[in-house]
Amino acid sequence: AGGKPARTTITRLDGNGEATLVACRLHTGRTHQIRVHLSVLGHPLVADVLYGGKPAWGLARQALHAIRLDLRHPVTDQPLSFEWGVPPDLSDAIAAAGLRYNGLHPA
Repeated sequence: AGGKPARTTITRLDGNGEATLVACRLHTGRTHQIRVHLSVLGHPLVADVLYGGKPAWGLARQALHAIRLDLRHPVTDQPLSFEWGVPPDLSDAIAAAGLRYNGLHPA
């Protein structure tokens, strides 16, 4: 309430009764956008104490990681794309939660 409009597309990748692995595509860029949207839906990030998430599966930080960032260069307007793998602590937490991640993500 009172915030600027924000839009996030959330895709379920895997889930069970305790956790769900999702991919989020931001259509706007607001502060804490993913964290707020997931919390409002009743599914806060693991270990995100500000928005209702509790630590679990040995993860000592928010369960949030950018696999890919697509943006435009601020001067040349050329498209730029950066990709990273899942860090070991998050990969371990995904496995400990009984979830599977095949390394693929929605476009």
